[in-house]
Amino acid sequence: RIITNFSKPIFRFFDVKNHQTKTTEILVQDEAKELRLVSSDGSVLWTLVLDNFIQGDVLQVDYFNNGKLQYLFATPGQLHIVDRLGQYVDPFPVKITEQNIDYLSIVDYDHSKNYRFLIAGKSGKLWMYDKEGKNLEGWNPKIIKGQISTAPQHHRIHGKDYIVMIQVDGTVNLVNRRGEMLKNFPLDLNARPEGGYFLETGKNSFDTYFVIISRDGFRIKFNLEGKIHSRETLLKNYPDARFSLVTERNGKSYLIARQEIKQLTLFDDDLKEKITNNFIGSNSAVITYSDFGAGRAYVTVTDLGQDLSFIYTLQGKQLSTVPLESRAIFVRPAEGERVRVYTFLEGKITLQPL
Repeated sequence: RIITNFSKPIFRFFDVKNHQTKTTEILVQDEAKELRLVSSDGSVLWTLVLDNFIQGDVLQVDYFNNGKLQYLFATPGQLHIVDRLGQYVDPFPVKITEQNIDYLSIVDYDHSKNYRFLIAGKSGKLWMYDKEGKNLEGWNPKIIKGQISTAPQHHRIHGKDYIVMIQVDGTVNLVNRRGEMLKNFPLDLNARPEGGYFLETGKNSFDTYFVIISRDGFRIKFNLEGKIHSRETLLKNYPDARFSLVTERNGKSYLIARQEIKQLTLFDDDLKEKITNNFIGSNSAVITYSDFGAGRAYVTVTDLGQDLSFIYTLQGKQLSTVPLESRAIFVRPAEGERVRVYTFLEGKITLQPL
């Protein structure tokens, strides 16, 4: 059933959490640049007119450290924090220098809610701001030579802080909180990463590994010391097969996607085949992986060429008997074994219980 129908096509959407009810809500920006918060039943709770389109992700922060969540996002030249009533948190919006943003990340070094906001520009410039939107020393900007392939992230590993930035060309930058490059980095992986990366935390810095998948089919692991631990060749049936790493949305685990002319296949980290799809093949596709615990893990695959989405359990069972018409999709658990499926197409948001 259609729960919301906008007059303008949806430009982007973001699933967010209602801190009061713990339910999923949706932030939607349409092609008129208007931002709306939509409740789980489809009601539009508020509308905020923005001057520009959101770049990067929408993230949630507990800005006042009181259990209430606000929405953090960036537009060209501005950083925004808006509360769940659609009101700006003082002193936001604040002006920033970067006009061409690829990624926005949150850094919370010791989980004290003393947030830092990290912005990566398409040109390779990185900026770190404090809670008031002031640019921090060492990040004004930090410049790396090349575009980043996935959002920079902070990791605290064995009591030390690391920020990892992986470039499109396979160069890995590992820096400390002041933006200083660590020993043996930048590291050249001699491969082009596709998708995200995964962190395997070991007992020390030598056996803690970052995992990437290259587009042409290698699984590469490197450690905090800047050493490549392994370079494993992945099985392919056709020489032009494309591979990517699909990270679980909370970083619990990952899947490996292999796209070939007749089939899309997903493998777990032990290279066991989990899901196959004979319709998408090598078409451009968006794959998501969400593990909600208690054995409830779901994978969605959206064929961007045909605007069709498929939903699977991690055991490979397809939840909908036919593909769902959509440009984007997300799934949340419901009562018992049922799920709530939200699909997005043009100006429509549709809720489909399965």
